Amino acid sequence: MLLARSPNSHPLGKLTFQAKVDLPEPVGEQIVSRARECGMTTAELIREVLSWWACPADMQSVLDQREKVARGNLAGIVPKQP
Repeated sequence: MLLARSPNSHPLGKLTFQAKVDLPEPVGEQIVSRARECGMTTAELIREVLSWWACPADMQSVLDQREKVARGNLAGIVPKQP
């Protein structure tokens, strides 16, 4: 689940840390392929994967809060009668 599309912010805080990493070609190809499948940029995918790896409890909390809000928003939607 993509939690932030902004290049400057994320639910865990401002994006201030940068790291440049050289990856083996097959790894880079997998990242590009998976990002494309998910409709994400490679930067977004890498950011999400590393955020979940480094702070799983915080990321799960953000996800739980968003799901709760979404359920609340959907509760007010009444299907139209034919």
